[in-house]
Amino acid sequence: MSFKRSIAPDLPHSAESALLRRCSLLLDEIYTATDKLEYDLKQCENIVDATEKGKFHKDLIIPDMKSLRKATDELEGIVGKDYWPFPTYPEIMHSVKY
Repeated sequence: MSFKRSIAPDLPHSAESALLRRCSLLLDEIYTATDKLEYDLKQCENIVDATEKGKFHKDLIIPDMKSLRKATDELEGIVGKDYWPFPTYPEIMHSVKY
């Protein structure tokens, strides 16, 4: 039972439920994408040939990173800045010294 429902059972809670559902789905995507990226990076360690390693990165590592970034970027837009434990993209970009 949600906290809101426990203190005010007559109030609607569909927005909170949908938001919680979306965050949970994104966390699952992040968890799965992280596992895949870690697995593929481990597999890449065994590749000696530079051309093969480059192809492996192009075909697997870069798509893994894009998948992880997509879910993370969406979750970053939902989670409040005070609760986001990582630097945001603008913070990273503005911290670069020329």
